[in-house]
Amino acid sequence: MMTNKQTHFLIASFALLIFVIIGYTVKFFPERLALLDNTIQAEIRGNLPIVLTQFFRGVTVFGNVMTQILLVIVSVLVLFFMKWKIEALF
Repeated sequence: MMTNKQTHFLIASFALLIFVIIGYTVKFFPERLALLDNTIQAEIRGNLPIVLTQFFRGVTVFGNVMTQILLVIVSVLVLFFMKWKIEALF
């Protein structure tokens, strides 16, 4: 039983050490982390065709808060001018 507890403490200590090292790297050397991140992304997903990259950029822009607010405002105005006032208020 004691060995199992010591093993858990050892694993937790290493996990904490790795967490501190990653935190230190993020705080003081973010450019090195970005290089590592780009390398890992390139290995996992490969190189996307330009068309797909542009498509996903568009999806990202469409999901921005300001785009969503503008979409809601336009939708409310369209519903209001179509005399669907309760739907517009909803």
